[in-house]
Amino acid sequence: MQFLSHIPFKTQKSIPSGSDNRGTWLLLQAGMIRMTLAGAYTYTTLWLRTLRKIENIVREEMDAIGSNEIFMTALWAKESWEKTERWDSVDVLFKLPAADNREYALNPTHEEVVTP
Repeated sequence: MQFLSHIPFKTQKSIPSGSDNRGTWLLLQAGMIRMTLAGAYTYTTLWLRTLRKIENIVREEMDAIGSNEIFMTALWAKESWEKTERWDSVDVLFKLPAADNREYALNPTHEEVVTP
């Protein structure tokens, strides 16, 4: 058993500045996340434990109905993105050059991985 006094997080009494919606400031106020940059957050110990418990519940329910869990790659080759004509049309696509003169993108979705 772990005590809350041993978990390194602090709650906040006031509404944190910079939070744009109620859910975000509730998580900040509860000490479950910490803002590192504008729009970027770090999970605290408490929130990470909560997420893992939610994952396990979802995993158990998926197993109960015979589903399978997969873990897809985060990077995908430029060629597949060009086939779907999204390499230049997706404005938030994070592109990475590789050593072999190829380019990869960080997948915001996984259509390019699944559709071939």
